[in-house]
Amino acid sequence: MNIRNAQSPTGVIDAVKVRQVFVHGLHITAALLMALSFIGTFYGSRGLDVPLLDPLRIVADLMRDGGVAAMALLAQAVLTLFQWGARQYAGNNPRWWALYAGALALSLWWNWHAYADPLLALGVPWLVTAGIIVLGDVFPELILVKD
Repeated sequence: MNIRNAQSPTGVIDAVKVRQVFVHGLHITAALLMALSFIGTFYGSRGLDVPLLDPLRIVADLMRDGGVAAMALLAQAVLTLFQWGARQYAGNNPRWWALYAGALALSLWWNWHAYADPLLALGVPWLVTAGIIVLGDVFPELILVKD
């Protein structure tokens, strides 16, 4: 008996709907992480900490410094394009990994400068902080780019 095709005698939730909601949740998570990366670029490129506990201040800062926000958005878009595109070509030519690594490193650098001190001040361990920042930058690509 194929368990995947067998229906549960007590099941009331359609498995297809569960998969759809799961995928939508992954897409929303990826979009939020991309927004956080943009915010990290906005603050980190200027050597500032993100005011994690004051989201209204983040909105006010973005609105007050619209030109800087636009440049941060452009920078993050270019870095994302380089990361995602270079990785696609790296399978055929390993030299593309250099562009991928460079774009990822700059994005991580800015996000580290923006998020590390606030997370560490909240008591998040150093290694967990590093993991959050790296996964936050890499996860959207893994979810959104079809191989």
